Amino acid sequence: SKPLYPQPLWDAINAARPQVWLWAGDAVYLGRDQPEGLREAYQAQLAHPGYRSLLNTVKHVDGVYDDHDLGENDAGKHFAHQKQSQAAFLDFLGVGTDAPSPRRE
Repeated sequence: SKPLYPQPLWDAINAARPQVWLWAGDAVYLGRDQPEGLREAYQAQLAHPGYRSLLNTVKHVDGVYDDHDLGENDAGKHFAHQKQSQAAFLDFLGVGTDAPSPRRE
């Protein structure tokens, strides 16, 4: 999602009353290569009223990250900021630092 843009789909998603939410990549989409902006983008997404509403009702949120969740288009396993980007994503999901590998190293 683009956290600073309107996100009208949350109303329909919340109306469906899901029990679980799964991010399937691009939880935040910065639209540019900027890994240092990930934490701010995740915070903006967490503050979005529609997403906050979802978080207050679902039992579990999880996800997988892909290139834009690392902070760069087409970023892969050799991306220099991979560990920091993964940590920011897991913090966004609320995965504790005591989670077993491979979630946290």
